[in-house]
Amino acid sequence: MSRKRRILILSSLPPEHSAGLGTDLMNALACNGDEVTYFSRWPSAQHASGIKSMHRTLWQRIVALFISHRRYRKKYRTEMSGAPLINGIRVLYPDERDPQESTGRISRQIRGKYDYIVTLFWQGMFTSETLRHLSRKFKCPVLIYAVDMAPVTGGCYYFNHCERYATSQCGMCPGLDSSDPDDCTHTNFLAKRQNYALCDASFLGNTWMTQCAARSGLFRPDRIFNVGLVMNTDSFRPAEDPRSIRAGLCITPKVKHVFFARSADDPRKGSRYVIDAFLSVMKNLTDEQRNSILIITAGHEDTIGNALRPQGIAVKHMGLVDAPTLIRLYQASTAFISPSTDDAGPSMVNQSLLCGTPVISFATGVALDLVNNGTSGWRIPLCDTASLAKAINECIAMPADTFAALRATSRATAMAHNSYNAVNARFRAIFEAYETERSSIGKNHFKKNC
Repeated sequence: MSRKRRILILSSLPPEHSAGLGTDLMNALACNGDEVTYFSRWPSAQHASGIKSMHRTLWQRIVALFISHRRYRKKYRTEMSGAPLINGIRVLYPDERDPQESTGRISRQIRGKYDYIVTLFWQGMFTSETLRHLSRKFKCPVLIYAVDMAPVTGGCYYFNHCERYATSQCGMCPGLDSSDPDDCTHTNFLAKRQNYALCDASFLGNTWMTQCAARSGLFRPDRIFNVGLVMNTDSFRPAEDPRSIRAGLCITPKVKHVFFARSADDPRKGSRYVIDAFLSVMKNLTDEQRNSILIITAGHEDTIGNALRPQGIAVKHMGLVDAPTLIRLYQASTAFISPSTDDAGPSMVNQSLLCGTPVISFATGVALDLVNNGTSGWRIPLCDTASLAKAINECIAMPADTFAALRATSRATAMAHNSYNAVNARFRAIFEAYETERSSIGKNHFKKNC
């Protein structure tokens, strides 16, 4: 393809959301000079060219939020009235056939011509029905750049160890406490399968996510691609002076080992495994060794600290932190602990490695791609507290020169997966595959099939 590709990124959230993921994706896709447009439901604080949002006055936005809330309550009041809380969250399942934002309204406001549509965040804006309509309008395929598992289920954003998306096309959803095999999750699943086929959709995600996509049967096998999550490698980088970073966080010089973890009540985030592992580690250390260890946590809840402080273990809870503070926490840490048991990411693994901080993680999500024993940290069996404690002990005992080499290879591993150039190369390979196929079957594929 000699001319510039025209790429539309469709996202419910503005590009600066989620540590600037949308901005990074725009920059990565533009590495080859392609024209990239970012279209969002809500306006962006950025004023860069190519960023557009749905046109609404303030009053229209208030009305839209009110209507959206009413529609959710009306549509799901029957299902949700008796539904249990799943890990404290009552999940809503948008109707694939009835997007939250009018498909016609979205279509009218997206102008120009595009060769590819790339999706990012879906919440509250569009469904596969919208994608089918836009694919037909622009006569182009859709690339689903997945940040959670909603694209391969009947609506939930994480599985909570449910296998019905792979075995039964959803239905009888435990999130809805449903005994109906034809409930809304099943009809959503069937609608996605049909719409994905009509817009020649591809699924893009890490190894764990692509394995799930393959098991779902929603995508052609040759339309499932391993593409890492794009990151700003200039922002997430090792500290030039780690001592000053620690001093700025009020970490005393006596602390030799800092372990950073997200603290959450959600069982799938695995805080209890961190608690149990450190209780096991600390009981075998001397008082001097115990005093040289600090656990730093971030998040809504101080779950880890509340459990460990009464045991005499030092925990510093930072609460919710902004991006610059988060980067400093990675830079100040000896290792980042990711105990998630059911997670499409988390992106914190990528971020930590880019900062040169090794990761101790269960074997799920992005860890299958990025966390390699001896080069970027420790990848351990799922839910294995004993192995988690062993990894922490090995990290504490590691010689300084060996650990310095581990830091360097940690960043190199993430760079190979998450840099703008790395992600652009994977997208470019996908584009070229589409273009080769379309040249053989003709340009009217979408007109005939949508």
